[in-house]
Amino acid sequence: MKDFNENIKEQSFISLKTCTGLSQFAIKFTEFTSYLDKLLSYHVLSNKEECSWSSCSEDIEKENKEFMKFTNQLTVTMSRLRMTLCVLASFGSNKINVSESGPCFKLMVKQMKKLFEVSQELCRCYQLKMLAEEQLPMITERLRSTDQCIMSSLAGIAGAASKFVKFFDDNIEFITANNGFKRKGVVGDGEEGISSAIKLFHSKATGYLQSLRKDVPITVPYEIAVKNNRTLMTSTESRDTLAEEVTHSKETIAKLEQEKQHWLLEAQLLQAKFEKEVKKVASLSDELGKLKTEAINSRQSPETIDDVLQRDKSVGIVSPPPLMREASSGSTSAEPVSFSHPIGTLEVWNKERQDTGDSDRDHEELVKNHLTARINDLTKQLQLADSKGVTHYAECRALYKQLVLADKSKKRIANELAQAKSRLGTLEDDLETTKRSYEDQIKMLSDHLCGMNDKLTSQKDQIDLLKTATPSKGSNKLGFGRKKQA
Repeated sequence: MKDFNENIKEQSFISLKTCTGLSQFAIKFTEFTSYLDKLLSYHVLSNKEECSWSSCSEDIEKENKEFMKFTNQLTVTMSRLRMTLCVLASFGSNKINVSESGPCFKLMVKQMKKLFEVSQELCRCYQLKMLAEEQLPMITERLRSTDQCIMSSLAGIAGAASKFVKFFDDNIEFITANNGFKRKGVVGDGEEGISSAIKLFHSKATGYLQSLRKDVPITVPYEIAVKNNRTLMTSTESRDTLAEEVTHSKETIAKLEQEKQHWLLEAQLLQAKFEKEVKKVASLSDELGKLKTEAINSRQSPETIDDVLQRDKSVGIVSPPPLMREASSGSTSAEPVSFSHPIGTLEVWNKERQDTGDSDRDHEELVKNHLTARINDLTKQLQLADSKGVTHYAECRALYKQLVLADKSKKRIANELAQAKSRLGTLEDDLETTKRSYEDQIKMLSDHLCGMNDKLTSQKDQIDLLKTATPSKGSNKLGFGRKKQA
């Protein structure tokens, strides 16, 4: 409302079309009335709660109900005033004729009068409620200050409404009159004599003022826009080259993947060969150690030619010709020796030949066996890890459930323990009170018994005295009577 008033003071020519700040004020007033509607439900609840208290008297309850009735009327009046204000704010558009705003102003005057009457009734009801509350014995300073604050607010509403009513009563004829455009020095110049060009300029000025009051949308700065445009242009020009580079990089990645797989297989083959060679070196080193020990033994004990040949054959160095075998056997036959091999040939051990010949054939099978064993090993490890993970997950889940149950049982046991402690305290207090009461009763009974014993002893003494005193008196009386009769 303050902003609207300042905008009006700044303008030199005021009308419903040029007064663009009225729409903003109507929006804010709409938000205010919706907030009042929300507060009304809370006000009803608080009023019911206050009436349900035991300290609430009948007078306060009566005033609360009456105050609530006028509060509803205030909310309804505000909503009607909001509708009228929104209609007046809509006259700023070019589609609605401004000359039709007179009934809206008259309706607003009626609503202002109704607002003034309702605010006066609210002040009266709340003042009676304050007087009734001051008679209560438990009233506090905070309640008094709150009542005074609410009362001053209601009085302010009534005062503002009275000012509005007085202003509209004084100026309603001027506001509702169709003055139109006036020229200087001309009286009674209505809107009928104005040309269409002036009306068009007036509508354009109204639209221009409304556009000035709108918020400027957030835009991108010019320098950043130019840079973005350049980058977009360069990116569109080099789109084909980028596509070619992407395809080329994909091809190189595929080739590198193939080479990677090839070198992995080669590495596995070399690993298998290396293991095989290591085994051969180990076996040869063992055989060399055996030969050294045998050579040392042969130095100590001479061996025959047959032993040497047998040892060489087992080692696989050289197979001697049949002539040497015949000579070594020591045969004495003089028949000519027939050679099965030409002279000068050496017979090498067949195992080396088989190893070198079959290595290429068994190469693929060896790789296959190695990879199969490796895959089986990894599969076993994967299955073992999966089983361990499943069991670990199950154990964790079971432990979590146990933890939740233990936490719940802990809370329940803690509550039971607190209840048991409170019960124990009450029982101890009851025990002390009963013990004290019993002790007091026992003291009273003992005192009463002592008194009764004293009374009984005194009465017994009196009875004994009476018993001892009565026979002598009786005998005298009897003797006296007998004498008299005689």
